[in-house]
Amino acid sequence: AVVREYRTVLARSLLTTGADVDAASEVLERMKCIFGEEALAQCVVMLRDITVSRRINTWMEDRWRADASLAAPVPSRLSILSGTCWPPPTVKRPPRGEAFEPHPSVQRSMDAMTKTFRLMKPSQNLVYHLGHGAVTLRFDQRDPTGATVSTEERLPPVVASAVLYAEDGLTTVGAIADRMKCTPAFLFSQLQPFAPRLVTLAGTGAAAHVAVQQQLVASTGTFAEAEKADSNQAPSFLSPEELQVFEKMCGAMLKTGGPKTAAQIENSIRMFGKFRGTAAQAKEVLMFLVAQNKIATPDAGATFCAVKT
Repeated sequence: AVVREYRTVLARSLLTTGADVDAASEVLERMKCIFGEEALAQCVVMLRDITVSRRINTWMEDRWRADASLAAPVPSRLSILSGTCWPPPTVKRPPRGEAFEPHPSVQRSMDAMTKTFRLMKPSQNLVYHLGHGAVTLRFDQRDPTGATVSTEERLPPVVASAVLYAEDGLTTVGAIADRMKCTPAFLFSQLQPFAPRLVTLAGTGAAAHVAVQQQLVASTGTFAEAEKADSNQAPSFLSPEELQVFEKMCGAMLKTGGPKTAAQIENSIRMFGKFRGTAAQAKEVLMFLVAQNKIATPDAGATFCAVKT
């Protein structure tokens, strides 16, 4: 329970507050001394994801400077998450009634990032999870002396999209919700925490009038994605021969011994198959074998079993 709670807190801090990865790594090393490396293997992958994401962002920014036709309309950055290691709410699709389509300016930035990402990793896809992204809008407002002061608001994409549509001239929650293809009730509930500081809501429900309190100047975006590896792309840290040994030993073990956890499989292959990777890498190989239909996991990676024929 402690490890599960720590993983949830770590995910939130990495995605919403931009936690220091080096400091988080130091805390994680201390946690390993108490709970063991296996229990915290997913946290190791989470920190690696953020580090890799920063490298990818730097690479994309360099490409955008070299070729302006690729650049996102607004400055944007990615947090690319391994779908099997982050807490389920982080990479789970939103429930019915909470899905929405972002404002075109936000969508164009997402499309530009996807296009540039594919230049770097053509065999992988990005699945956006807007519930964990953020759009920073910059506003100009008058202070008590009459001077113009710039302020920034880091907003959920759904709220930022609604503000951008209000700036486009849509004046009611119903009209904005219709454009965003979401329910008025959901949109109203998302806007309420920002009233009256950022927006005013006159009325309730779909008929409520929306007005932005400040003058919008510019926007930037940070988006969370789940990285979905191509099913034909084998783990890069194993040679084809090593992968074949892993697959054969794993398949034989599950056929004769029944379902097993990732740790049980890893320990056996480490002992008899001379596997030298980490616990997280062993889990990655197992999920690759699942994608290849070589083995199965009935509970999203908790246990693995032989494929029924």
